[in-house]
Amino acid sequence: MRVLHGRQRRRIAAASLMAGVVVLIIIGTLAAPAGAEIVEGPCDGTALFVSAGTTMTAGQPADEVTQVLPEDTVRYEGSIDIDPPAEEVAFNGGVDVDLPLGQTWTVVTWTGQTQETSAKGEYAYTVPGFVPRGPILQVTGWNNYGTTRCVVTVSAQLDGEPGAYGLGAAAATVLFGAGTAAAGIKKKAT
Repeated sequence: MRVLHGRQRRRIAAASLMAGVVVLIIIGTLAAPAGAEIVEGPCDGTALFVSAGTTMTAGQPADEVTQVLPEDTVRYEGSIDIDPPAEEVAFNGGVDVDLPLGQTWTVVTWTGQTQETSAKGEYAYTVPGFVPRGPILQVTGWNNYGTTRCVVTVSAQLDGEPGAYGLGAAAATVLFGAGTAAAGIKKKAT
């Protein structure tokens, strides 16, 4: 077993720190989309987060990030700007959160039949620990109503401690840094 001296320890610590910074920059870049935008369809909507006291709207500025709590009740209103049909039509939709590293968490989905072109109500949610606290996340709400499709994206930031995701990222950073440092240490011939 080889004993590391002061200079070698400092090199390993510096390499670990640099690797950690690089990983954090990459994760931050992957998780930093723009604000709100109606991507598709003649739709409008708002979501009031009761405990947080914040509101998301389909038309909010693209650089506006909404702060949300890991657990809250949302009062929502949404509408599709079309004439109501003569008979009920099928609808379905949902809300998805894009997570770093290409993962998605589906918050809620819905389906049914109606003639109504608007809806409002309340929905209580609890965000699981694997959803990162801190980085800006893209939230997409979508609804298919007959042949009409609406898609809205907004930016949100989850309040709170990093949780399991943050601890996992920190552990990965340490392991990656240690591996990088070990690979860079010059080996002596035996």
